Amino acid sequence: MVGKVGERLLPGVLLEKELGEQGFSIKSAMQDGKRRLIVAGANPQGTNFGVAALMKMIRAEGKSAYLEGPLDIRSKPSFAVRGIHLNGWAFNYPYAYRPWKEEDWKRFIDILWSQGGNLLYMLPMMEIMPVPLSAEDDAYLQEVRRIIDYAHKQRGIKVWLMTSAKQSFGPFG
Repeated sequence: MVGKVGERLLPGVLLEKELGEQGFSIKSAMQDGKRRLIVAGANPQGTNFGVAALMKMIRAEGKSAYLEGPLDIRSKPSFAVRGIHLNGWAFNYPYAYRPWKEEDWKRFIDILWSQGGNLLYMLPMMEIMPVPLSAEDDAYLQEVRRIIDYAHKQRGIKVWLMTSAKQSFGPFG
């Protein structure tokens, strides 16, 4: 069971004050002779992090997936904000993010999510685009929008956009 619906199976599994906003509980239990698993947080963000933690616990043997249990885990992050800022160094694909396409970004966001990250700090270089926008620049900005939507809606990750406001004061900068 995923989310607060798990309270029906094991009342009290969610101690919201103990877990905080981003904490989660993963607990296995027997009910009616069947093993059940609950992954829940005090809110959707906590549950989301619980699912990411659970995914890392899944083991496989041949074509069979399993969990080593029983499980009784409560976890809450030590820091409220856990993110990454990618710098725009000029390396070849795939070692720098500037040539990444939408699918590359989604994979990166999935990795950030699986590691418990909740913030992505992006530098999309919008301020250097001439107005009116070219078709390529417009397509790029639409892609950035889809990437941000994916981070927000699919992984619960906030995205901060950085812009560069460098001004030049004569020939020496």
